[in-house]
Amino acid sequence: MRGFSLVEMIVVISVMAILSAASLPAIRSITQPTSVFAEAQQLLQSIQEARQLALTYNTPTRVAFFQDASQPGGPVRTYALLRLVYGDTAELNRWIQHSRRNQINDQVAFATDSPLLQLTRSNDLIYLSAENDSSNLPSSDYAHIEFLPTGEASGVASDLVFALKPMQDSSNSGMTSPRSVIVSVAPTTGRTFLLRSR
Repeated sequence: MRGFSLVEMIVVISVMAILSAASLPAIRSITQPTSVFAEAQQLLQSIQEARQLALTYNTPTRVAFFQDASQPGGPVRTYALLRLVYGDTAELNRWIQHSRRNQINDQVAFATDSPLLQLTRSNDLIYLSAENDSSNLPSSDYAHIEFLPTGEASGVASDLVFALKPMQDSSNSGMTSPRSVIVSVAPTTGRTFLLRSR
């Protein structure tokens, strides 16, 4: 029986490689909206968890958004839940990191016209625990959504709306991008919604 020759196998592998390379952009464009929606869902859950923590612990909580430390003024790449732990005096009150920092998927970015970086900012030290002075996390000022013990979003006058979009979506970098997912936080109730996903 005659098998495949080396030349025939190389030709077949070359054709498969070319077809794979040609289909990669199409596959990325299909998966990007999915990753944007998944990232928006995770952010939505974190915001809802922060509100629930405020109600449960009867203390202010925050979703803190941190910019990329390697790029001053750069994009937000991580966020974490913080809660205020009261000390014996006001000076001993401290913000502790309640959950690990969430890394935003490299394929996803906040829309350029999202008001995320215009949120209330703070440069409070963040601690890993309420007791250990040496465990504060390095951070510059960070934007945050703060929830009061009543569940209301603090310092938000109207619905806070911002969007996530595919990183490579150069056609439209704003919230009106057809592949963006919009997140809304209502000030009085603190409720959070996904408004649009296309």
